[in-house]
Order: sequence, then structure tokens, then C-alpha cells
Amino acid sequence: MSNALQNRLVGTIILVAVTVIFLPDYLDGKKQTNNETFVDFPRSTSNLSATEPETFPAEQVANATRREVVIVDDVAADDLLEKADETSDGNTANAQTADNASEKSDEQANELAKTLAKNMQAAANEASNEQKGQASAETDNKNVTADEGKPSTPNQDNSLATQTLQKDTSAEKLKDQGWVVQLGSFGNLKNVNDLIRKLEKAGYRVFTRKVQTSAGRLTKVFVGPEIERDKLDKALPHLKATTGLTGKVTPFDVNAN
Repeated sequence: MSNALQNRLVGTIILVAVTVIFLPDYLDGKKQTNNETFVDFPRSTSNLSATEPETFPAEQVANATRREVVIVDDVAADDLLEKADETSDGNTANAQTADNASEKSDEQANELAKTLAKNMQAAANEASNEQKGQASAETDNKNVTADEGKPSTPNQDNSLATQTLQKDTSAEKLKDQGWVVQLGSFGNLKNVNDLIRKLEKAGYRVFTRKVQTSAGRLTKVFVGPEIERDKLDKALPHLKATTGLTGKVTPFDVNAN
């Protein structure tokens, strides 16, 4: 086979191959692609059953969030102070008004104390005069004995002892002349003023004294003073019925603050 024939065969094969490969793409033209989105629809809900929701427990929530109100009465603190120190929650909202009322009560108590002190001093003076008369009689008898030959120094010692005994007896009588009823010690001044008004309305004489304790500043309430203790002892049941407090009769100290 000649070279010319071979070249023709090779060229024909190449031309056919190119036609087979590229001619289909050229005849199809531009290809179009469609991107479709598929959506999954839920199943039919006709067979599903709906339940009614429970009601909201508004009342239970309100009760759970509401703070319970606790009313605490003010109680006399004397017994608690004797056993152990206590913590005091003082109400100072009306402190200025309560202090003024307490000062007035203290002034009345001072006036009563002065009057009672004068009465006790008069009684002590009478007792002192009686003791002086007895001491003078004893001194005269001892002077007669001294004239018979006994030394005078013992007489002077006996006179000093008599005077000392006289002073001690007068002080004891002065101390035991008055009596009061102690109703209690309070930290709430408003309750103190209410108690004072209640007692004065019932016809009792009342006075207060302020004391400083480890629990804070407290106010003691007293009824009296009276010279006869039996009068206060008989008044204890009525005081308890009027105030609800159990008082105790104690000696009245004129010099107490």
C-alpha cells in the first residue's frame, strides 16, 4: 500500500472520531437543568386526639408566695433577764413621743417619792426621838454607876454604840416604809404608755424607771408606792385581771435611779 493511501485512511479515521465525539454535543445545544425541591408533608392529623390543658393553680401559687403574718405580743422580760440575756427588738418609730411621756411619768414618780420620803423621814425622826429618850435614860443610869467608882470610858463607848444602833434602826425603818408592785420591764415604749393609761384609768398610781441591761434599754413599770404592803397584796388579783400581768410586791427604794 502506498503512502498516499495510508495518509487518507488515517485522516478519515480521525475525522470520523471527531465527528462521533463532538457532533452530539453540538446538535443537543445548551442543556437545561431543573432543581426541584421536595417537601415532606406531615401525616394527616385527623386521627390525633387533643386533650384539654389543666387550669393554672393561681390560688396555690398565691398562698405559696404570700408571707404569713405572725403577731407577737410584748411580754414582761423580768423572768427572762434573771435566767439569761435576751435579745431585744425595740420599736423606735415613736421614740420621741414615748420619751416625753416617760419623762412626765418619771416626774410624777419623783414627786411621789419625795412625798413618801418626807413621811418616812418624819416617822424616822419620831423613832429617833424615842430612841434618844431611851438612850438618855440609859446614859443617866450609867452616869450614876460611874459616880460609884466605875471608869467613864465604857460609858462613852456604850453611848457611841447606842448612836450607831439608832442610826442603823432608822435606816432600816426608812428603807422598809414604802412598797410598790413591779409589773415588768418592757422594751416597747408604746406598750409602756398603753399600760400606764390602762392603770391610771383603773385608779392606780403609776410610775416608771429606765434601766440599762445587756439586752438594751428597758422601762420598768411600777404601781404605788404605798406605806402598807397589805394594800398592794390585795390589789394583785385586780392588777392581773386588768393588765394580764403577774406583778410582785417589792420594797420602794427612794434613792434608786
